Amino acid sequence: VRWKTASEGLLKKIAPKLDRVREEIDKIDRRGGHTFVYRKLFGEAEFNYNLAKKGNGVHNLEYTEELLEFANHRLDEAIKKLSKKK
Repeated sequence: VRWKTASEGLLKKIAPKLDRVREEIDKIDRRGGHTFVYRKLFGEAEFNYNLAKKGNGVHNLEYTEELLEFANHRLDEAIKKLSKKK
């Protein structure tokens, strides 16, 4: 049960960040701006998030937590870069 609680907590923490970065990238796209650097970070984060979510943390809690921490760091990096852009 611990793995499920830990994984669900990290998933819930990361989901709003994914949405926020996705929305910011879409806004930049609509204005015709360059989004490659943000898309790279977002893509890496989204990939790891989805991998961890599909695995449900069952098989390897440490690996799932590493995936989610990596995703979280990538999103924080994207948010930092996006806030500098404004």
